[in-house]
Amino acid sequence: MIVTVTPNPALDVTYTVPEVRLGASQRVADVAEQAGGKGINVARVLASAGVGAEAVAPLGGASGDVFRDDLAAAGVPFTAVPVATPLRRTLSIVTPAETTNLNETGGPLAPFETAALVAAVDARLVAARAAGPDQPIVLVVAGSFPPGTPTSLVGHLVDAGRRVGAVVIVDTSKAYLDAAVDAGADLVKPNEHEIEAVTGLPDPLAGARALARRSGGIVLASLGARGLAAVRADGPIVAVAPGAPVAGNTTGAGDAVVAAIAAVIDAAPSSDPFLPFDAERIETTLRTAATWAAAAVLAPVAGALADTTDLAERLRLQTTTENP
Repeated sequence: MIVTVTPNPALDVTYTVPEVRLGASQRVADVAEQAGGKGINVARVLASAGVGAEAVAPLGGASGDVFRDDLAAAGVPFTAVPVATPLRRTLSIVTPAETTNLNETGGPLAPFETAALVAAVDARLVAARAAGPDQPIVLVVAGSFPPGTPTSLVGHLVDAGRRVGAVVIVDTSKAYLDAAVDAGADLVKPNEHEIEAVTGLPDPLAGARALARRSGGIVLASLGARGLAAVRADGPIVAVAPGAPVAGNTTGAGDAVVAAIAAVIDAAPSSDPFLPFDAERIETTLRTAATWAAAAVLAPVAGALADTTDLAERLRLQTTTENP
């Protein structure tokens, strides 16, 4: 079972236009609107791939019904934690050449609302463990946090996962990434800019190694067009990169990577949920993640996958191994 947490959900609006002309009035004929936020997108991707996942998020404001209905239509079971803050919105402007994202920050949560979020996540994890005592559980905490949220919330969520023996994946940034590392999250997925911001190291692989030594887990470094690198505290660094470029909407690529990793862990034996990351299987795991990321780029909106048939071959994925 996979449970995703989105601390700062959003109603995602995507405009697809031939070009953007700043300072000019422009009509938009292609508009998509859906429930979003990184954890929500992860659950969407999993649902589209036929992998069961539940989503948990705080939800408030007049857009809540639209948010719930959209997830129901996507086949994503959803637990809403009622809050006073209205749901934020994000805007993605997609042209054939690039994607521009405009993201509202969202409003703060009251202390009792963050406590209610942790309690809701804990309840879903306990229910998942009761339903499958011998099955893997994956907890995904993904996305930004509302302004003013204490970083201790990350530790509380990691602890909730640990209590039921879940593998905890965290995809966030800044102080919250720092908190996830210190809490001992099993896997974090920062990009190269987020790594440098937290470690001060310009080399993303050196920075990822430093984070892995602090967390004791795996750092899956997202290197943009250079692909993905799996880094542990010690041992070789394994990276997979596409040999052919992929053009499209890059908004949901990172969420697809997290979804792919959650899916392969969910399918692993409960006795060894990290089997997909052993020396013999890590390349296959990373290739799956890179393929899902490319499929997300080719999809029209975040949280969806384009047809992956023959996609790995078309990407001409290349694997490198770097020994320390």
